[in-house]
Amino acid sequence: MIYSGLLRMADLSLCLKRGLLAYNAPDCPCYIVLPKAKKRLFEKQLGRPIFQELQIFQLCKAINIEDIQQIPCKCGTLHSVHQQKK
Repeated sequence: MIYSGLLRMADLSLCLKRGLLAYNAPDCPCYIVLPKAKKRLFEKQLGRPIFQELQIFQLCKAINIEDIQQIPCKCGTLHSVHQQKK
């Protein structure tokens, strides 16, 4: 799943470089959400030649799902909202 997420970011990167999309916030990265245990795999995938060539590491960052679950929102934490929907 990490590889496919990075491929989508590569598509986005190429579209931006070719002027097919406008992105007015270059200092605001896109994120792939993943478990902490997958962070090392994410970094390894970023080392692939195509992702290096497209400099995906400048566009795409990883954020841990565990960290997101602790972010407060209007209805409590995201984790508690998710638990309520079950």
